[in-house]
Parts: sequence; C-alpha cells; structure tokens
Amino acid sequence: MSQDIRFFAVPVKKSLLLAGLSAWAFCAQGASKGEILLYSGKPLQSWQATVAGFEGPEQVLRGDALTLPKPADSQVPGGSVGARAGQVAGKRGALTLQWKSAWYAGLRLDGGTPLDLRDYTARGTLEFDLNVVELAEGGIYFTMRCGPECDRKLPYVLPGRALQGKGWQHLSFSLACFARAEDDFSKVQVPFALDGNGTGEVALANIKLVRNGKANADCPDYRTQAVTPEPLSHAWALGQWVPRHERKLEEIRKLKEAGKEPQVVFIGDSITEGWEKAGMPVWKRYYDKYNAVGLGFSGDHTENVLWRLQHGEVDGIAPKVAVLMIGTNNTGDRQDEPKATAAGVKAILDELGRRLPDTKVLVLAVFPREEQPTGYLRRLNARVNEIIAGYADGRRVFFADINSALMNADGTLSRDVMPDLLHLSEQGYGIWARSLEPELRKLMPGSVSANAAAGAAANVPDGGQGHTSACATTAAPRAVDYPWMSMTRWNQMHDDQAARAARGGVDVMFVGDSLTEMWPKALWDANFGGLKAANFGIGGDRTGNVLWRLQNPAIAALKPKVVVLMIGVNNINLCGDKPEQVFGGIQAVVAALRKQYPDARILLNAVLPEGAIADAPERQSVVALNKLVKTLDDGKAVFFHDYGARFIGADGALSAELQPDFLHLSEAGYRIFADGIRPDIEKLLASAPAAGAAAAAGNGRAPIGTVALAPDDVRAFPAPPAGFADAQAGAPQGRVEEFGYDSPVTGTRRKASVYLPPGFDKARRYPVLYLLHGIGGTQDEWRGYVRAQAILDKLIAGGKAVPMIVVMPNGRALPDDRVPPAERTFTPEHVEGFAKFEGELLASLIPAIDSRYPTLAERRQRAIAGLSMGGGQALNFGLGHLDTFAWVAGFSSAPNTRPGAELLPDPEQARSRLELLYLSCGNKDGLISISQGVHRYLKQQGVPHVWNVDEYGHDRDSWAENLYHYAQRIFREQRAPLK
Repeated sequence: MSQDIRFFAVPVKKSLLLAGLSAWAFCAQGASKGEILLYSGKPLQSWQATVAGFEGPEQVLRGDALTLPKPADSQVPGGSVGARAGQVAGKRGALTLQWKSAWYAGLRLDGGTPLDLRDYTARGTLEFDLNVVELAEGGIYFTMRCGPECDRKLPYVLPGRALQGKGWQHLSFSLACFARAEDDFSKVQVPFALDGNGTGEVALANIKLVRNGKANADCPDYRTQAVTPEPLSHAWALGQWVPRHERKLEEIRKLKEAGKEPQVVFIGDSITEGWEKAGMPVWKRYYDKYNAVGLGFSGDHTENVLWRLQHGEVDGIAPKVAVLMIGTNNTGDRQDEPKATAAGVKAILDELGRRLPDTKVLVLAVFPREEQPTGYLRRLNARVNEIIAGYADGRRVFFADINSALMNADGTLSRDVMPDLLHLSEQGYGIWARSLEPELRKLMPGSVSANAAAGAAANVPDGGQGHTSACATTAAPRAVDYPWMSMTRWNQMHDDQAARAARGGVDVMFVGDSLTEMWPKALWDANFGGLKAANFGIGGDRTGNVLWRLQNPAIAALKPKVVVLMIGVNNINLCGDKPEQVFGGIQAVVAALRKQYPDARILLNAVLPEGAIADAPERQSVVALNKLVKTLDDGKAVFFHDYGARFIGADGALSAELQPDFLHLSEAGYRIFADGIRPDIEKLLASAPAAGAAAAAGNGRAPIGTVALAPDDVRAFPAPPAGFADAQAGAPQGRVEEFGYDSPVTGTRRKASVYLPPGFDKARRYPVLYLLHGIGGTQDEWRGYVRAQAILDKLIAGGKAVPMIVVMPNGRALPDDRVPPAERTFTPEHVEGFAKFEGELLASLIPAIDSRYPTLAERRQRAIAGLSMGGGQALNFGLGHLDTFAWVAGFSSAPNTRPGAELLPDPEQARSRLELLYLSCGNKDGLISISQGVHRYLKQQGVPHVWNVDEYGHDRDSWAENLYHYAQRIFREQRAPLK
C-alpha cells in the first residue's frame, strides 16, 4: 500500500537582525563566514556531545567511545545504546550513534552558552553529512530545542531508511523546518540532536548552521500536517499499523455478518487502544452490550485518524454514537500549536459527518498528561480543549470533559490511574467508563445491545409481564462463544468438573459463575482445602446453565453437606434479565439443589455489588435482586448471606483495588470474601460440638462457630442513624497522616496511621485512642474498610465525641509486617507477631506518639480498642496495663483473647481503675462465644462494662457501629453502668 507523505519548504518571515553581538563571538562561532560549525571532529567550544538512552543515566562522550550502562532490572536486557567518535567510511571526525532494541536513543550537542539564531531562521539551514549504516528496523529524527517549551522534531524515518548503505550524503534542511512563526530562537539550548529508536547505526559529520543556505531536503508543513491524511510512519509502527487497520476492517465485517451491528465506536490513539489491554475487563462490562468497536491506534495523530477514516474503517456501519478522543500525540510528539491540533479534530469531525451522517459524535476533551497541572504538555492539551469544545452543535456533535474525574483534587495525576502519567490503568478505564455512561445514556436513550434486545424478547413470552426468562429458567448448556470463554473451553471445564465429582469426597460444593471459578488457588487451599471443598464455577454462566450442569449424573450423585451458591449477575449483564426474572432463575436453582441434595444446607450468597458508583444502573439491579433473593432464606435448609458491604466504600463506590473492573474480585477482594464466608461455612458444617468444647466451656465459652444466645445478648444501644459512616461533603474534616517510629521488637522502622481531628491545633492537647486491626488488615483497615475517619469526623464536628487523636498502627510486630499470603495467615509465627506487638506498643509507639503530637499523656486520657484479632489485642493489652489505659474495648474479639480470669485476675482493681470496658459482637458471628465468655466472667465478678450484641456477623457493619457508640463514651467523666 502506497503512503502519501507530503513535504515542502516552509517560508517564514524575516527575523530581526542580531544586535549587539561582539565581533569575537562571531569569529568563535564561525559567524564571520555566515555559518556556525557545531561539530567538526569536536564540538563547538564549551559545547559537548551527550549520549542518552531509554534506560539509565545519560553520559557525555569524552573519549573515543562509550556504551550506556544498563540497570540491573533492565526491561530490555538485549537492548543497548552507544556512541563513538572517529573515522567512518573515509571521513574523519565523525560521530556515530549505534542502538539496538531501544525505545529511545539520542546524541545531542548541548551544554554550551545558548545560541542566538534569530538571524538564521529566515533563510538559514541546518546542514550535515549523514551515513546510514543500518536502519532497516529503526527510525531517526532530527531535533532542535529552542527552550524548555520549544522542542522541534523533524521525522526522517522513511527517507533515512532509503539512504541505508548509500554512504555519505550531504543534507541541508531549512531552519523553517524547526522554527515556527511564534518561536523565540534567541537562546537555543540544543542546536542539533539525532534521536533514534528500534535498531540502527548512523554516522554524522560536519554539523553546521548556515545563515544563508540552500536546502536540499524537504520537511512537513507544521501548519497543515495535522489535517493532511497519512499513515503513521514512526519506526515502531511500520509493519504493524497498516496490518492493524486491515484487521479492524475484518473485525467489523465479521460483526456485520453475525448480525451484530456496532452501536458505538471509539476512535483515537493508544489511550483508546488501551481498551483492548488494561481496559478490557471494563470494556466487557460496559460496551460488549453495544457490540462496540475500538478504533484506537497507538501513536496516532489527527492526520493518521483521517487516513484511516478515508480508507474504510467506518464504511458500511451506522453506529448510534462515535466517541472521539484524539490529539495528545499532536501535542506530545510534535508540540503542535493548539489551533493546529484543533484543526485536525475538526477535519475528523467533518470526515465523520460525510461518512456517518446519522451518527452522533461525542468529542472528549483530550485527557490530561504530566503529573502537575503546570506541565507544558498539560497546558497545551487544555488549550486544545478550549477550542474543540466550541465544535459541539448539540445536534450531531457533542462535547464532554471528564478530565476532573481522572485527577486528584489538587489537579495532579495519580499513578494508580495513569501509571506513566499518560496512559490509563484498569482503574483509570473504570473511571472513564463510569464517567462516560451518563453521556452515552443521553445520546442513546433506551438503547440496548442486539443480544440484550433479542434476550429480552425471548424472555417475555407472557404478554410483556417479564416474570419468566429462558436465560433464567431453561436448563441449557452454553451456546455462545465469548472472546474470553470459547464453547470448547466451557465444555472442557464442565467435563473436568464432572470428573472431579466422580471421585466423590465433596463436603462443600461451590456453585456459580466466574466469581466462584476465579478463587486464587492459594487462598482457596488455605481457607477451604481442609473442608473437602470443590469448585463448580464457570465464568459467564447464567442460572439456566447451572440448572443444566447440575443434571450431570456424576454431579447429581454427590452428597455435599453444604452448597455455596452465588449466581445471577450474568443473567443481568449478558441476557438483559430484569431482577424479577433473575430471581425466578435463582429460585429454580435453589429448588433443584434442595431436591438433589436433600441433606445439604445451602449458603445462598447475595450477588456481589457491581458498578463503580452507588447509583450505577447495574448496582441498582443487583440491590433489587438481592432483596428478592433474601426471601428464600428459611433458616432451616437455605441461609442467605450478603457480604457486599465489605466491598463498598464510605461514598458508596466500589474499590478498584478489591474489584478492578467493579465486578470481579482481585486477590485482596477474595481475601476479604474468605474472611466473611469461611466462618459461615464452618457454622453450617458443624452438626455437633467441636473438639475442645469442654475446655471452651471451662472458660465460659461455647465452641467456636456455635451461636447460642442468652437473654442478655441484645443491643445496649439503638442502631446509628443512616449514613453515620458516610463522608459528608463540605463538613469539617480531620486528616490522616503517616507516622514512622523505630521498633526494638522487630529491628525495623514501622508505620502507623494517625488521625488528627477537625480543627486540630498544635497548641491544644488531646486524648489518644489506639485502634487495632484484624488478622488480615494493616494500619489502613480502620480508615479504609471500616471508614473510621468519616465516623469520627461527624461525631467530633457534631459535638458528640471529644476531639481526639486516633493512632491506627500495624499490629503485626514482625520484620515483614505486610499481610502474608493466605496459607500463612494462621501460622504460629504470624499469630505470634500480634502478641509481640504488646511490648512494642508500650515501649516504643506510645512514647513516640506522645513525643511527636500534643497529647494528654496519662492513663485517663488514653483508650484502646480493636476488631477481631485487634479486639483480642485490645482486651489483652488494655486490661493487662491499667496503668496505661483507662478505656478498653474489644469488638468481635478473636480467639487470641485471654479468658476472663486471666484478663482480670483482680476484679477489684478493674472496678476502681477502669473508666469504661466495652464488649461487642454480632449475633450471627461464629466467634461470639469468645466475647460471651468474657462478658459472663465480668458479670459474675461485678465488673461494670457495656455488652452490646447487634444483628451482624463478623463484619464491617458491626465494627463501624460499635466505634460510633464507643467513641462517644470515652474521655468523659461518667462511667458506664453494669450491664
């Protein structure tokens, strides 16, 4: 395929004459001859030849040769960049740049006094001799830098390749190829640079600037380049770009043949192409339903998109919406003037108008780049956006700026969203998708994908009532190939699961879709390996597929004690089922399980939350569905559990760390899921008292996993008001900062999170609460998962709690205090780290906090509390050191909690010294017997305390509520009554 690449010699108006330059300076630069000799065997006086590469620091070429050193963690071990000075092909005093497998290699003249070239820009030339030794798999560019925001690059990829093996050639470029009308060439810092990529070897000689020269080489017109259609000709793109274009044509053809008319197309550069990479999970969730097509090409400028459109990429389709985001390579690669980039966008809009007359085009503001809002390229993009926003006409062309969603509040970029401060991570694509969703809904009112429409039609045979669904209630195998799951793969997985069932020995049977299938092996083995569990999840399955799979003879012959079921999300996402229809399918699966496994108990999971934000349509569908599914809980054979709250943040949003695509779980997400579901599975498995029940009873405890409630196991306080743990915009807020201290216990520098209350004043002294996390948490668990900051902010700002400093340490006193892999969570070494924290807390952390912050450093102004493992720590440490703490609380305390008699061997001392002792647990928590044992001992001994039993399990809801109650009662004069 031929490439129409246009070049010309650019006319530029005559510049002002150089005034005041002394005669000796002209002579030193050769200016008396009307030329400046930049390099001839050596650089111009005071200048140097600098070699730069894509890895490691740059170096000055001081001898005959150098090769840039590579870092130990090189991303391209076989790559190299080097340079040498000396004779090449008979020419003395040459400079050679040689590079291999390099994203970037550079040889530039710099370091001297900046040159005033204003008198050269009108008719001057940049001239040099060039010998292209090797460039078949590389490219070269010539650059001049006239200032920190003036980097002018001239591509010479294809012409350079054409010169390979032809020996020395003399090239002369007009300075108008580099100097634009608005440029200031009075202080040129880099008068010449050779940049390369790929693999190549190029020699240079006799580099000079000529005041009145004659050009023999052409260059693109920077004023019209953005609107002149041409293929991308970067070295790395040659051999890839046109084939990708042809693949896209084929992709669209196959969609049309399959009757899947694309309703949405995305057009752009590498950021759009990234939907096929980091963004793919998000794309599937949001855009598969539209049969969407991604037409993003890495490296594309506006002129490259124009070429693609003129060569058939949207011909023959009629999408409802085209999403266009282009221009960042115009600004970043060439530093095009904003008006030139905007002209390129306008040319694309005009082309789309001719080829897709009925399509609405949504133009997105060019995304921000560079970390700081003051960055030059960021500012260029902003100026482009100001222009292209005016292209919206409200009829065919629309404009949206979602950039604020991609930035921090201060305008900086986060590497969590843009790892290289340009391209998006999976989290970034999630932000893009949910920010775009309202705009798409405006432009596509009532539209559904062809699949969803067909599914909806098939699922409502009852005159439109919509209460039955073929997807939901018809037992059928998978009949659709997906890019991520072929029919062949689905059948193989089903056969493998049938073979597993044939071996028998399954006590716990997990049934579901990808959320069940994708349990990480190490986590699965650590949590369920000892329970004789087997996984019968297959990605993409709907309830109808599960009904079909359960009919397999080997699977039907199993005799599980517990069936863990979670299914339904694909009915919503892939079939377009309504919540009532999905409920019918789940009801059918539960009925089949009860009939097939009459002795099994069914742990019926709520469908996990999906959709990034609380009001996302998919989230609302899940909420409505779970309300229906909950009604299947009969307390005998079917037990409903909703673990969704564990994944929802204070603002109702899902965490990309736990659910990267706002649907499927990460390993961290599965860890949280396991912490919630395992105790419930163990409870259902326990048909008789566990071993060690006698010893537990001797401590006043029922066996762990057993919930036996006494008459006084009730709430001490009413539930908090709705939204008590939600951050409130505009309300006074405290802040959390990281605090470091030295630990003699671990021999390391350790970290804690410290909460400073709203209105914190260093001149005032504050009481201190030490808040300890659970066995799978860190110093961030309270502020992140439980949302302690939002709870405390509201209480303190509302006058319901005393202003206090809250220290949230890492309670794992080990040299490596990170959360361990699941298989090491309950090892003796890991558990021992929580016990060792007692010494570190007392000897190191508390003194360090009192030294750093304005604290009231005495026992009556110091409190401690914790959840789960941290609850056991709080009771053990707090009650063991009443000379240090006067306020002590344990929420859902774990088995590390000492028995009551060991915690308080002297009840009288506790009665006299404790200001408040607070115990809590949920009445669905399998660990409640631990807290019950402590409560009963205290009651027997007449030790005043609060005993609060809520309606939760071992979960965030219980811990958040009890922090709410506890924080209001500490550091006050009155003591709590005996309960």
